[in-house]
Amino acid sequence: MPVEKVKRWVGLDILKCICAFLVIYIHTPIPGRVGDMILALSQIAVPVFFMISGFFYRKVQEDGRTAMQMKKIAILLAISLVLYGVWDLLAAVRLHIPLGEWLTGRFQPKAILIMLLFNEALFGYHIWYLGAILYVLFLYTKVGLHKVKGLVWVIPLLLAGNLLVGRYGFVLFADGFPGYLERNWLLLGLPFFALGRFLFDKIDVLRAKISRVMLIACVLLFFATSLLEDYLLRDIAAIFPGDMYISTIFLAMAVFLLFALFVGSGGSRATACLVGIGRKHSTWIYILHLLVISVIREVMDAVFHRIYHGWLLFLTILCTLGMVLIGSRVVRRK
Repeated sequence: MPVEKVKRWVGLDILKCICAFLVIYIHTPIPGRVGDMILALSQIAVPVFFMISGFFYRKVQEDGRTAMQMKKIAILLAISLVLYGVWDLLAAVRLHIPLGEWLTGRFQPKAILIMLLFNEALFGYHIWYLGAILYVLFLYTKVGLHKVKGLVWVIPLLLAGNLLVGRYGFVLFADGFPGYLERNWLLLGLPFFALGRFLFDKIDVLRAKISRVMLIACVLLFFATSLLEDYLLRDIAAIFPGDMYISTIFLAMAVFLLFALFVGSGGSRATACLVGIGRKHSTWIYILHLLVISVIREVMDAVFHRIYHGWLLFLTILCTLGMVLIGSRVVRRK
């Protein structure tokens, strides 16, 4: 089926749902080796989100919805910053930090400059993703980056730069680099968005040449090499912050293609539920989950004087999903 005739990529809706929960896991990992294995797999979540946005870009552009999409993301970004800013202010009040001290501490010129250049959010550090996707859409829509021939060949250079200042920065350089040099529109958002856009143009060719078995084998292979990288890096450096392994790049592509090409809607209620969550609610799950984590941590610490990580993960998923579903229903009634 020609890609232009596909009305809905159901597999990618399911993948968005899965990635939203993987992002929650990144921020509420389970201790132990099994937990580390899941964490290594979870690193594909944000790259896949960028790839999905790039994959659908041409359709959005042809429908004349790029300006509307950018406006929607800008509004979500503003709401998110206000929401997490208020939460941070309430925390400062509870700790008896003077308002003036809080303002000067949070709105330093350097912090604002880093936010503008590298999408490092002043509040809610995961909100960088919204700023990054907004910047990339601006480059494609207003600057005409989609017309640049050979852009696909820049992708490996940008991803190599990401690895250099990310996980491998702590191996090659003693002190590594600040996280915002890795997590931004240039070294993470743009290459994966461009990769998704490239795959959209080649999807019919890939459909004819790649089988389900091949993609499943690739997923297993690159998951295994991700674990190997994790093991080797932990052996070399005790601390190695960062979001991506080398294998994460290939694992994200394999998972993306598997869901795009071979995961259909089926007929089960569970599948329909995953599709609905991915299609309608994945963005808000991403936005709200850190706020939910903070509240649950506060309650656990006050009641139990410790954090139960397994319960933290379960309750965060349950409460975040509940908030989003209830909020969506309230908005629809209005």
